[in-house]
Amino acid sequence: MISFMSPIWILMFVVDFVLIAVLALTLRKDEDKAAKVMTILAVINLVYFCFYKIMLSRDPVYRHQFFWMNELPLNLCNICSILIIFAIRTRKSYLMGFCYTFGLVGCFLALLVPDPDFINVPFLTPMGYGFWITHHFLFVLLVSLVGTGLYKPRYKDYPKILLVMLVLFFAVFGINVLFRKISGFPVNYMYTFGLPGNAIMEFMYKLFPVYPFYIMPIVIPVTPVALLLMFIGRLINRKKQDA
Repeated sequence: MISFMSPIWILMFVVDFVLIAVLALTLRKDEDKAAKVMTILAVINLVYFCFYKIMLSRDPVYRHQFFWMNELPLNLCNICSILIIFAIRTRKSYLMGFCYTFGLVGCFLALLVPDPDFINVPFLTPMGYGFWITHHFLFVLLVSLVGTGLYKPRYKDYPKILLVMLVLFFAVFGINVLFRKISGFPVNYMYTFGLPGNAIMEFMYKLFPVYPFYIMPIVIPVTPVALLLMFIGRLINRKKQDA
């Protein structure tokens, strides 16, 4: 069983940081090679995501509630899994910055406080290995943007990063509304309609009970965290230049 601070939960983070260190040490001296390797790894992660969804649709426990409109890659972590490829290939600083800041915060929160459906599940099931491996794989990729030197944080990019987050959020809310009307299924990407059972989301809705705006105040605590991540990234890049 995988749950918060269980042995396999801890082990996966240990593996993450070993992989991050390996990628940083082997790729940081050649940005072109780093871009190629990181792109390949990001594509592998997407392929694995598709495999996970196929297995989930066949899982005897979950398949009765599997509905393709609710399984598309439209949550924040899934969007970053796609966006990171375009960010690396185009070398757009604000896109990499979005993945590294909001994407990394979202990914870490998903691993720290996951959807209730993925807590206390056997690891060797689609609900287990699917959710946890895709998020840990993404965690490695996002941290490695800085570790390999591909992303060089610039504070002046933050307004664009914030704009990307807002555009994606309201676009996904529109998709949720459309899919709900078409299917009658409670589609809820990026949790624009809340997340029952999640203490953070429920607390935020109590403070401001209006969908999808209830979640907007999260930008206030996330902003200093994002800027701190950028500061750490700048320090790492400075050490790389001095080496």
